Amino acid sequence: MTQAGDRYERRLWQGEPSAGPTAIMARQGRIIVAATLAGTVRLWESRDSGVTWNAVTSPVHASVAQLAILPDGRAVLALLMRTGMQFHLTIATETTAGSGTWQQANPLPSSASAVLTMWQRDDVRTDQAGMPSLVIAQGMAGGVQLAITQDGTTWQPQTIASATPHALALSAVGDRLVVVHEQYGIWQRFKQSM
Repeated sequence: MTQAGDRYERRLWQGEPSAGPTAIMARQGRIIVAATLAGTVRLWESRDSGVTWNAVTSPVHASVAQLAILPDGRAVLALLMRTGMQFHLTIATETTAGSGTWQQANPLPSSASAVLTMWQRDDVRTDQAGMPSLVIAQGMAGGVQLAITQDGTTWQPQTIASATPHALALSAVGDRLVVVHEQYGIWQRFKQSM
């Protein structure tokens, strides 16, 4: 919550009764909020800790979004676009912080699942030093598919066989990433080479 937190809540919700915030991320005075309005992801950004806000154009039309801000200030958007009964993940990373230009990647195959979550390494925690910078997880029939990166630009896909998830969460315990959905928990250890 910022000192001007009440101000941006009013601006996001004013005149948009169907607004639903899906993600918020803050780093060094920059705040980005994603919300789904009428089935479409919209983005807002503040670069002064919530005092002023501007709409940001999404690099792709999407219905689901998660976001992160890398230590160098670049934003990363994980966006799901629906085509028929399939959801296609596009990962958009700013070329430079605040530039509004995006490099796009599509490292995972389409899935019938709109379940999406993101985990970001905490660079202050020494026990996470060997882990990836960012992991994006999307549900799929029979498990979870992951997109893993160290730099926000190059993505490695990975698939974990499990039950089909209807909810999904990522967390870290020491140097292990925990993928949790419903009654299942999966431990994934990442090595220094990732």
